Amino acid sequence: MRTIAQTVGAFAVEFAVNYQDALYRIRNSTPDIILCDYMLGEGRSGQHLLEELRRFRLLADETVFMMVTGEQSYKQVISAVERAILEAGEFPWSCAGVARSLEHQDRLTEARAEIDRVVACTPHNFDAADVKARICMAQGEPEKAQKILDEVANKTRRNYLRKRLLAEAATLNGDTATAQAAMADVLANDTMPGAIQPEDKPALARSQVNSGDKISTERTLVGMRESEVQNLKLDGQASFAALMTIAAPERGKLKFVGLRPALISAALDNSARLDVTCAALGLGDHELADHQAHYLMASDDAKKIFGSARKLYALHGRKKDFREIQKQVARRRIHHD
Repeated sequence: MRTIAQTVGAFAVEFAVNYQDALYRIRNSTPDIILCDYMLGEGRSGQHLLEELRRFRLLADETVFMMVTGEQSYKQVISAVERAILEAGEFPWSCAGVARSLEHQDRLTEARAEIDRVVACTPHNFDAADVKARICMAQGEPEKAQKILDEVANKTRRNYLRKRLLAEAATLNGDTATAQAAMADVLANDTMPGAIQPEDKPALARSQVNSGDKISTERTLVGMRESEVQNLKLDGQASFAALMTIAAPERGKLKFVGLRPALISAALDNSARLDVTCAALGLGDHELADHQAHYLMASDDAKKIFGSARKLYALHGRKKDFREIQKQVARRRIHHD
């Protein structure tokens, strides 16, 4: 193979002995052409390699990636690269770009119309399915989002960013089993250095809390090293303390109470606010819970997290209080407008 490549003009040919060696070589010297087999051994595949290269931006735009496979199924081959061959004159990537832009501008109805056209035109464009799922969640349709992600995740089992998105959709949809399975898969198999994010273990713990499995929640959180916990940003610290308080009050309550002044005054992401709301309701701290709920309902993601917030208040017998919070937020918006 080296001789053939050099005969057609290649001036340097390198062979990688395994998956990790391939990543090391590509990271240190970007090649013009990458040729690999679909089956790489040790549970790895060319699809996994391609996904990692894309995810960590190790694949230059001008690099040619060639994957050899014995598969004869069109769908299997296309799902491996997550790109479908386009018909002449079709440019769904441009519509997808418009949809992403509209999504970032919070113009969700327009974004949904654009991405629906892309998905209908190129059903194997899985990146477009991710965009549609995010828009569905933002519009308060987690069931629809999960259905989309379930389908594409089954075709791209090594795409761990998609697994995280699936876990988020399943959590919002109340499907705790799917959320747990997705995050467990991420933590067990997303092995690229730097791939596991600080919020991944709290995300698994969150799904365990939602399923009522406090023992597993505590085990997940206790499994985090002290340095990991200390390096979390305030959002992560808040989620960690709240989830630990829910699972094991004797372990988490002291830290949670200590963070209370910061939880009142600081800006938190909505996942952390939901965790804090849940813990505060459990402790009977209505002031802290209602403070978080006000911010949740006033946020741009209010439709996305409405169902989860309402469920928390209902579980603690405070449906009327939650409706009153909604009314207060609505009155403020009307007054502001």
